[in-house]
Amino acid sequence: MMYWIALLSILIAIESVFVGTCLSLFFPPHASPEAVNILFTTYQHVIFAKRDVLFLRLFVVVGIGSFILLMRALAKKGAGLQTSFKYFTGVQAAIVLVETFFLFKFAVFHDAVWCNGFYGALIVSALLKTFTPEVIKFLQKFNERLKVETHFPHLSLGLTASGMVLLALIIWMPDVEGAVARMFCGEHFHHMDWLLMAAGWVHMSGNIIGVDNMSRYGIGAPVLVSEIAQRFLGRFDYVNAVIVVMIVSVTYYWIWFYALRRILKDTTWALIAIFLGLRLHFFNAESFPCIFTYPQVTPLRCFFDSLFFLSLILYTQSGRMRGLYAASAISGFYMFYITGEGLYALAAFYIFLILREIYAVLNPGGLLSRLTRKQMVLLAGMPWVVLLVCLWMVVGRHIVEGSFWFNQFEYVRFYQAGNSVALMINNLAGPFVDRAAIAFVLPVIYLFILIILLGKLMQKSFKTEGLIMACACVYLLICYHYNAMIATGMPSYLRNGVMMAMLMVFGLKEFTARWDHYHQRLIKLSCAILVLGMTVSTHQFLLHPNIFNLARNPMTHPVVTQAPFGRKGYFSHLFISYPEAFKLPVNGLGQKEEMLVTENDFANDDQLKEFYRKESDYTEDATLIRSLTSATQQVPLVSSFENLILMQAKRRPFFYTYFMVNSQPRRMRKFPVTILYTKDNLQREIHRIETLKPPYIFVEKTYLVTPFPRSFLYDNEDLVATLSYIFEHYQPYKAGEFLMALKRK
Repeated sequence: MMYWIALLSILIAIESVFVGTCLSLFFPPHASPEAVNILFTTYQHVIFAKRDVLFLRLFVVVGIGSFILLMRALAKKGAGLQTSFKYFTGVQAAIVLVETFFLFKFAVFHDAVWCNGFYGALIVSALLKTFTPEVIKFLQKFNERLKVETHFPHLSLGLTASGMVLLALIIWMPDVEGAVARMFCGEHFHHMDWLLMAAGWVHMSGNIIGVDNMSRYGIGAPVLVSEIAQRFLGRFDYVNAVIVVMIVSVTYYWIWFYALRRILKDTTWALIAIFLGLRLHFFNAESFPCIFTYPQVTPLRCFFDSLFFLSLILYTQSGRMRGLYAASAISGFYMFYITGEGLYALAAFYIFLILREIYAVLNPGGLLSRLTRKQMVLLAGMPWVVLLVCLWMVVGRHIVEGSFWFNQFEYVRFYQAGNSVALMINNLAGPFVDRAAIAFVLPVIYLFILIILLGKLMQKSFKTEGLIMACACVYLLICYHYNAMIATGMPSYLRNGVMMAMLMVFGLKEFTARWDHYHQRLIKLSCAILVLGMTVSTHQFLLHPNIFNLARNPMTHPVVTQAPFGRKGYFSHLFISYPEAFKLPVNGLGQKEEMLVTENDFANDDQLKEFYRKESDYTEDATLIRSLTSATQQVPLVSSFENLILMQAKRRPFFYTYFMVNSQPRRMRKFPVTILYTKDNLQREIHRIETLKPPYIFVEKTYLVTPFPRSFLYDNEDLVATLSYIFEHYQPYKAGEFLMALKRK
């Protein structure tokens, strides 16, 4: 009992410090004139009055005093207070945790809303202390109810429905255009174009992905998203593409939720696992400030791992071969959809087949019997057949060309060679040391679990659920190589958050299986509260503009905006600090003003969306392109927002490395960087111009401003080389608003 009283004393001491800190805000301390005047003027600014030592003394005195008073009260009242002390301590711990959360947010973001939240928690704390007997009585009744093994026939259905609705509400953004406007001002569609929009427009315009233009991650994902947006939403554009990605994300978590219910055989554990997976994957540092800004980290990229594991789970529980055939076919389609993740799934599938055969040999007469030779051949070959059929439907006869297959792995080889990557150990420095350290621990955990499962398999104490967990460990280890290869400081290992949650919750469920019903309920309740607290307390959750976002303007409000590490703000963060000395005297419009906006330039989200509509409107330049080119012609365009411009012009892209120019605000007085990277890519694009000799090439007017700083020869070597060749063979012909049409000499 003494330990409970000691804990309660510490909690009361912490709350007293919180109250004292809050009260001190109304009476700011001032340094005494005598202390300031005795210093030389040079050093007077270093005097800073504060009450930190006073708060430390208050903490010690209140803690010890509370402990003495509570021990004396217990001695007088007897053992009858012991149970009440435990309940009261639990309530006080929860209150202090909430107060800590609000004060931490206030200290980080300096917004009054967090301080108001702390005041609200203080009021609740005072009320709970005032009505302590009633609160304790309620908690006692609740605790007794947990001990009763009451059967609720409709509880599972209610939890399932509630979980599915809550998942959708958390993921869905009501103001999609506002979110797209934020992407436009923050990343200028770089990541949207990188995976999705550029390759999607290649497909929609009539070009062939992997032949006419590149797709960096795979063929199927941009094809499917563009087709769904066009056929069901009426048009393929940035807003509709984000809507499709949101639908895919909701569906992904719904499928995994069903799969978790099947493998865990408990709706509550499944809810805990799916929301833990949501927290790990959807709301981590890599998704700042909104995960849909980066399609490559959304469930769009890993969508088919949900169907893949669901098929395996259904197979291990029923023994019906159709589940295994489905997993085989899905792994093949996955390679068509996203090349890397598809290969991971295929490798995991082959290892699953091996483990499954070992299990069948060691457990004769069980649910899973040994496969015949024909079944093995069919299961091993089906993924490749599905892949070839899907590719043939998109690229046709080019599937037999060696250049097509060379192109499919060019981007992968580029990163395997070490471009834009670093040693993992280099990340062990602030501010990323915590996430980097976790990255070193995870493969150890995965391999340890896998070895334990293999040991159980050898000892014949292996259940069919172990096949799924072993396959998940294999899949996670294979996927982990991406984090080891890139090592950017971002927690890319969390993209498999649902699978990580499945392993954790499955292990916890197995560990607590021998506990009585009451303690199992307690651990479930505790885990649910913990997962909920982990989710709502992370700033990424507050940044996400869903219906739970309390800000009236969630795209621009200071409560939910936050500057990236080392940057002045999120909007224009890549360009706003570019040195003036390295810029052109004017931009292509002859203006010096660049309109590099920050969040403070917008009073509300409506102003942000209006700015986006205006700055993303290339009507005049699209009209120029349409007037000089035919609908079937591939248009060579060298410009920021080349994909946005060609979509508005309804023209096919020309360059294979598409998009080729990294977008920047269109009034910038500097050259953008290209994404050509290698000299071979530059020569390929110049060779295309030499071979096809397009009559017109369209470039930004800014590229014609002279003289440009000599630093551009270093910072923009590839773009300067491209423009030098173009200007040698083409001359200005007709101007649009931001573009100039160059005609072949």
